[in-house]
Amino acid sequence: MPRSRALVLAVGAALLLAACGRPPAAVVGGARISDAQLAHDVELFRFLAELNASGCGQPVEGESIESACARFTLQNLIQEEVAKAYARERGITVGEARVRDTLSRLEAALGGPEALGERLRAAGLTRGDLGELVGRLLLFEEVRRAVVRETVTEAELRRAYEERETTFTTLHAAHILLATRREAEQLARRTTPANFAATARRFSTDRASARNGGDLGEVPASQFDPAFLEAALALRPGEISGPVRTRFGWHLIRLISVHVTPFEEVRDRLLEEEAGRAFDGWMRERLGATTVELNPRFGIFDVGSGLVLPIRSTSTSSPAAGVPGA
Repeated sequence: MPRSRALVLAVGAALLLAACGRPPAAVVGGARISDAQLAHDVELFRFLAELNASGCGQPVEGESIESACARFTLQNLIQEEVAKAYARERGITVGEARVRDTLSRLEAALGGPEALGERLRAAGLTRGDLGELVGRLLLFEEVRRAVVRETVTEAELRRAYEERETTFTTLHAAHILLATRREAEQLARRTTPANFAATARRFSTDRASARNGGDLGEVPASQFDPAFLEAALALRPGEISGPVRTRFGWHLIRLISVHVTPFEEVRDRLLEEEAGRAFDGWMRERLGATTVELNPRFGIFDVGSGLVLPIRSTSTSSPAAGVPGA
């Protein structure tokens, strides 16, 4: 064997052995996230961030954009491994047809297959790369939905509805706004449902509503001053309140109607709003029960938040290690 060829083989073997012995970017419950996988996914996450006109991670002071993107990608990969384990336990999968449909909708939003292909080529990626990531993201979302259905109870949704009932309440009221309590008390003694509109047009200092007989229209209850809202909700439709003070002055309030959206109509909205809190709590619990080993070149894994945090340094170099393979 020629000496030059033997030398090339020897160097190649040494590099291969060094690569095999190099610790992975992270190990999550026995699943390895290699440097190569992280480097590839950094490009994919950067591509998605550019499509959304957002950043790939948030650099801290003194940290490079590349390092921030690597940290952001790695913490997503760590959470993905937790989600994949749950998906295997529950038999959750995502079909190819759904991935194709999602890619088709993305193509349409970007101007067609050619436009998407051009952007992928510019990023050094293929449609297959993007399809694989879309499948993973859809699986993660399916896990999130399953966890939410499993952890958010009907009683919790009912409690959230009751605590935020004003959010789902529409109030239709009219008022007469006056400068002093004395004026309000005097006018209250001679104001009736029959003459309320005429009295508002004549005396109310809120000239915008006065032109309509004091009618404020149908307004979400949460937009009213708390004192005004409390007094209005204490009335029956058609009744007029006594003087009510808010930061705007003194009011006489006539309740016209109240509409509260039924729980059944807002249940899905409540479930979605509770989903973030429920899933974040579930993920933290799972991460706490999972062994996560992070290569310190990429930062420190914080179990409490599920984030990969940069390693602070007094040197002028980046506080995190940078993009894999560097």
